Amino acid sequence: MEETGVPPVFFLQRYTPALSYNGQCKSMTGIKTAYRYAAIAGVSVAVFASMQVLGGGRHCLDCGARVGFPFVYMQEGTFSTLGHFIWLGFFGDCTAALAIAVVVVWLWNCKSKEVSLAEIKDKVRQRRLLEFLVSKEPAWKDVDHPELAHGSAEWVRKIREESERASQKRCKGKG
Repeated sequence: MEETGVPPVFFLQRYTPALSYNGQCKSMTGIKTAYRYAAIAGVSVAVFASMQVLGGGRHCLDCGARVGFPFVYMQEGTFSTLGHFIWLGFFGDCTAALAIAVVVVWLWNCKSKEVSLAEIKDKVRQRRLLEFLVSKEPAWKDVDHPELAHGSAEWVRKIREESERASQKRCKGKG
C-alpha cells in the first residue's frame, strides 16, 4: 500500500463496512432482537402448556374441575351446572408463563455472552495492533539496535565472519 497520508484504520474500515469498531456486525442487532422475542414467545407457550398439563388436575364429566395452574382460568361444569371461563386467571397464567420465559431466555443469553480468556486476549491483541497502526511513532528505533549503528551491511558481514569462524573451529575439532 502506498503512502497516502491516510491512516491504515481508514483502509480497514473502508473494505470492511459491515463491521463496527468492536467487530460485531451492525445489521445483526435487529435480527438478534427479533430472535430474542421469538424465543420468549416460544418458551412462554411451552411453559404455559406444560403448566396446564402437569398442574391441571383431574377432568371428568361430573366433577366440576378447576383448570389452570398456578391460577384457575376455567371452571368446568357438571351435569347440573354450566362451566365458565375466568379471564383474570387466564391472564395470571399467561403472565406467569411469560415471566418464567423471560427469566429462562435472560439466563440463556447471560450464559451465551460469557467469553473465554483466549477471546479476550485476541481482542486485546487486535486493539493494540489498531493502536499501533494509527500511531505516528516509528516501529524501528536506532537506540534499540546499536549493532546496526555502522550500517546493516557491516552487521551482516560481521555475523557471517563469526559463523565462518565457528564452522572452521568445528571442522578442525573433528579432523
